[in-house]
Order: sequence, then C-alpha cells, then structure tokens
Amino acid sequence: MKIVVIGGTGLVGSKLVHTLDEHGHDAVAAAPSTGVNTFTGEGLPEVLAGAAVVVDVSNSPTLDDAALDFFRTATTNLLTAEKNAGVKHHVALSVVGTDRLAPHSGYFRAKLLQEKLISDGPIPFSIVHATQFFEFIKTLADSATVGDTVRMPPALFQPMASADVAEGVAIAAVNEPVNGITEIAGPEAFSLPDAIRTALTARGDTREVVADPSARYWGIELEERTLVPGVGATLFDTRLDEWVLEAVTKT
Repeated sequence: MKIVVIGGTGLVGSKLVHTLDEHGHDAVAAAPSTGVNTFTGEGLPEVLAGAAVVVDVSNSPTLDDAALDFFRTATTNLLTAEKNAGVKHHVALSVVGTDRLAPHSGYFRAKLLQEKLISDGPIPFSIVHATQFFEFIKTLADSATVGDTVRMPPALFQPMASADVAEGVAIAAVNEPVNGITEIAGPEAFSLPDAIRTALTARGDTREVVADPSARYWGIELEERTLVPGVGATLFDTRLDEWVLEAVTKT
C-alpha cells in the first residue's frame, strides 16, 4: 500500500521509508525538500493522493514555545488533507513522558497539543511514544556541559537506536489503528549520568559526568521515572554498548 512519511528525509524518516520499501510497500518520503510542507500546506493534496496511511515523524524547527504554532498548524493542515484524500490511518511519532514533561516545557506542551489534535481528529490513528535516541546523547551532554563537566539528574533513562524507532513506527503503520498510544523503548534502563558517561567514554570524550539532583534535563526537573515507559511497552534489542561500539567503529 502507499504510505506517505512526513519528515521522510530525516534521521528516523529515511530509515522508515527504507524499512517500508523493503517490506513491499510504496513508501513516499515527504518533506520541504521534496516539495511538501505541512506548515504551509504546499504539496499535501498531491502527495496524499492514493495514500492509505500517513506517518508523521516530522519535528518543529525549534524546541521552545514556538513549537506550539508549528504543531497546531502543521497537524491541522495534515489531518484536513488526509480527510480530503480518504486516508485511513494516521500514525504519529511522539515521546515517552510527553504528558509528564508538558507542564514544564513549551515544546512538550506542543507535542501534547499535537496528540490531542490527532485523537480528536477525523482519521483513525496510532500514536507511538518512543524513548530518547542513542544518536542524541551527545547533544544532551553538550546541553548540560559547563567547562569540562556534564551535570545530569540521576533519573532513569531507557534510550533506543533510531533504527529501532523506525521499525517500531513501521509496525504501527502496517497494522490497524489502535486509536491510542503505544510505547517503544530500548532494552535497558540506566541512570542518565551512567548512559552519558558510557557514550562519551567510548568516543574518547574526557568530560566528567556528575550525577547532580539539582541538575535539569533541557531545563526540566525530572522525577525518577519521567523518561521511562510503563508496563507493556515494546522493547527493542539494540543495546547502548553495542550501538556505541558500532558508531565508534564507523568514525
């Protein structure tokens, strides 16, 4: 079947398109670079023609309060175009802990708004909550670095490989809508400082990583389990140490 992937040229989207193609589906990568812009509506009627499923793995250009306008406008445009095109299933990638993070973050308030628009909208849907990606651990470390020290709260963290995220979203896309949320995660939970220390040490990064209860995660105060999934989440196989070793070998 034809499956349109919004954000299909990005980190997860490109892997998702490849995975769907390998399984015999007609996966179409849609992004501003391919002439499709959900914020302006450009190209949506054309790319959605004949589509059975739309998967949205796109993201806001900013991670602040401006994300509210992006997700409100883009999601509304997309759902309207899907209804007009007769799309039968809308799949969206979101984040484990979005509801817990939203009171403290404009970006996660925007993600929660996106989820509400989808759940209240006209298209049967599946929302996939994923934990953070291995690929973003260095960026997270950089955000919490002062001098040569990374300070992170000792909350639990259960990251996963972006390739596994793509697989989890692909599974949702080819199955029936659940009209709710499913969770996917990596196989192991760590403390945030331990996960960051493992990733940095493997790359020869000598920054000291300190567990600091007063530290913040993107400016947010975390509870112990804010970032980890609940019972019933689907866990994928790729382990952090395996991924780090492979990533270092490729560099």
